[in-house]
Amino acid sequence: MPLIPAVTIAEVWIEEIQPAELPLALLSNNKTKIVLKPNGNLGNGTSATLVGGTHIAGEYRISSDSNRPITINFTSDNSVANIVLKNFKARYNGTTYKTFPRSGLANPGLSGTNLTIGFTTVIGSGASEGGNELSYIIEVTEDQL
Repeated sequence: MPLIPAVTIAEVWIEEIQPAELPLALLSNNKTKIVLKPNGNLGNGTSATLVGGTHIAGEYRISSDSNRPITINFTSDNSVANIVLKNFKARYNGTTYKTFPRSGLANPGLSGTNLTIGFTTVIGSGASEGGNELSYIIEVTEDQL
């Protein structure tokens, strides 16, 4: 009799509640930074001259139909020339994390858990004027037991 492996399929959902928003900044001949913290405040490393707009941390709701621990990872998709998103920070389940990927995190269950994120935006001297649509990738996977 052939053995049939047991296969389970689980799903993870990411719902965007609020995309991260950065304030408007003047372009400079030097590299500048905007540091957005997961609580929505600007960090001490912000060196850009800000001229308006708001700063809001990104907020997402993570849910899952299993009970396995999860891994969260962030990457910048480098969608705008001379602007880089790096040093992602996330607040999940009452703890702030600064290095990714981060595995072994508590499963959010069907009811879900909120995830808030911040990051450092590095604006190079060759960045273009105007509103830029920066984007990043959030990857949430269930850990294999």
